[in-house]
Amino acid sequence: MNEHLILAMAEYFAGGPKQVQHFLKVHAFAMVIAQEERADAKTIEVLEAVSIIHDIGVKIAEELYGDSCGKYQEELGPGAAEDILRRLRYPEDIVSRSAWLVGHHHTYTNIEALDHQILVEADFLANFYDENMSKEQIREAYKYIFKTHTGKKLCHDLYGV
Repeated sequence: MNEHLILAMAEYFAGGPKQVQHFLKVHAFAMVIAQEERADAKTIEVLEAVSIIHDIGVKIAEELYGDSCGKYQEELGPGAAEDILRRLRYPEDIVSRSAWLVGHHHTYTNIEALDHQILVEADFLANFYDENMSKEQIREAYKYIFKTHTGKKLCHDLYGV
C-alpha cells in the first residue's frame, strides 16, 4: 500500500525532486527509529504513511502564500493528507492520526505520543542535511528535540553531536 503512496506523492510533487528525496529520507529514518524503539504495529503503520505525506502542505502553502513555513504546512496539510490517504483506501484510523500528525509535525512542545516524537526526530535528521544546518543549530535541536535512544544515536553518528 505504501508504494502507491510514494508514487502518488512523487506525482504530487512532480518536478520537485528535493521534496521527494526529503520524504524518502524521513520515511527511512522513521522506520529505523520505530523498529529500534520497538514501536507497536499500529504506530509503525501510522509512521509508514505519515512519514511519506508529512510535508504535503508545502506545495499548497507555496501556491497560496509563496512561503512554506511550518505554520502554513500545519494549517494546510491535514486536509490534503486526508484526501490522498482516503483516495488510496487507507483505514480511517490511519487517515485521522496521520492528518493530526501532519498538522502538528512542526509543533515541538508537549510531544507525548511515540509516533509524533519519531516523526519529528526523523524530519530533523533529514532537515539537518537538506538545509545544511550548522553544528550549533544541530546541537540545539539535539538538546531540545531528541528523546529516543535511536534518534539520539543517529544524530550523534551522522552529525557528531
